[in-house]
Amino acid sequence: MRTSLLALCFSAFLLTPAVGFAQQQARVLPAGVWHSEGYGYVAVVDRRRVRTFDLSAAGCVRGPTYTLSDFHNYFGRVTTESGGNVVLNRSPTRDTVRELERLPASCRRPLRASDHNQNISIFSQTFAEFYPFFHERGVDWQAATNAARLRSDEDLFEVLADMVQPLNDGHVTIAAGERSLDLETVSAPGAALDGAPWAWRSLRASLRDYVQSAETPLQSPAILSGNRRVLYGRLAGNIGYFAPLAMGAWAEGQTEDTPSDQHAAAAASVMDQILNELSDARGMVIDLRLNSGGFDAVAMEVVSRFAAQRTLAFRKHAADGNVYDVYLEPSQSRGFDGPVVILIGDNTVSAGETAALAFASLPNAHLLGQPTRGILSDAIPKTLPNGWTYTLSIESVLTPEGALVEVVGVQPDEMTSSAEAPEPELLWGRDILAAAAWLRTRMN
Repeated sequence: MRTSLLALCFSAFLLTPAVGFAQQQARVLPAGVWHSEGYGYVAVVDRRRVRTFDLSAAGCVRGPTYTLSDFHNYFGRVTTESGGNVVLNRSPTRDTVRELERLPASCRRPLRASDHNQNISIFSQTFAEFYPFFHERGVDWQAATNAARLRSDEDLFEVLADMVQPLNDGHVTIAAGERSLDLETVSAPGAALDGAPWAWRSLRASLRDYVQSAETPLQSPAILSGNRRVLYGRLAGNIGYFAPLAMGAWAEGQTEDTPSDQHAAAAASVMDQILNELSDARGMVIDLRLNSGGFDAVAMEVVSRFAAQRTLAFRKHAADGNVYDVYLEPSQSRGFDGPVVILIGDNTVSAGETAALAFASLPNAHLLGQPTRGILSDAIPKTLPNGWTYTLSIESVLTPEGALVEVVGVQPDEMTSSAEAPEPELLWGRDILAAAAWLRTRMN
């Protein structure tokens, strides 16, 4: 899900390695100055509000100010580990913060300038300190920085955009008043029915129209649920079909600014409904090929319905390098313990990939399709001295074996070829039928 500064795309995390998914902590940071080395911010907490600052070696920039409640809704709730570390938990991510005696000197006079060189310096240094994937994405960041400094008399937005476009990272954005840069794309052959290039809206319409039409591969047209974010139905052989199109906003009125526990609660209600209606299914096809992401808390809520026991789903760390394990806990609500096939592809992104990676840890799950996009890190927001905002990937997500998933994506157990034409029976139907056939061989 694209992020505002308020939502932080941090997904309001609830998990720690030692506690279950639903065990949310209610504690808040006490008054004081707190620094997150992993995410590069300073939070000044008093009784009513939290002032934030973005800190790097190039200087300090004032960020948003939150109410105490909003800060913890979006940055996470506090737990104290046995070693004394204070952690903000926002499922499934842990952000270790430490208390400072005073506000850093550079934050007492935060940068507030429109000077091109100063803004380029902050932008470049923040990426240099916190962005971990230059090598994987084939970008020489020092060379990009040197070239940008030589263009300090040119349009600043164009300079910054040219620096980051080669990253091809859908979680890197720039918001500069009426102008913006968003590197997220969709992938499909040909063009939409109206002749325009494919977009999320037209691709979703293509899938919805297909599985709800008379040509559907399902036994009857799919049901649209969850605030139009979820499709489900049945395939021949008593096989369920479930396609979440996003990991959030499954209830009317929810936005990216709605705290993730409310998104997860809405998803839990929809999952109860679907699994009750498909309770007699012998197998399940879960279609993540058009999941545009959203909240990791929703992704984990979905996958928890198919887990029979506590399972190491993946590992994760931010710029501080503290690697931690993320466990998937079985849901205490309605679940499904039969075989499942997970359909994935290049349009499985962000929290959709979190779900795919968690599914990959389950013994009853088989991943079929093409690799996912490879943008699992949240889009972490930062502010420039001139007031513009931008986001970047900071987190490294690893398989349980320690392999990096960012850039390469979640790999399928069984690779299928990419569709070479835009007809829906090729785009969508071919792999749905292949998944159902695989399940029938396991259910006989």
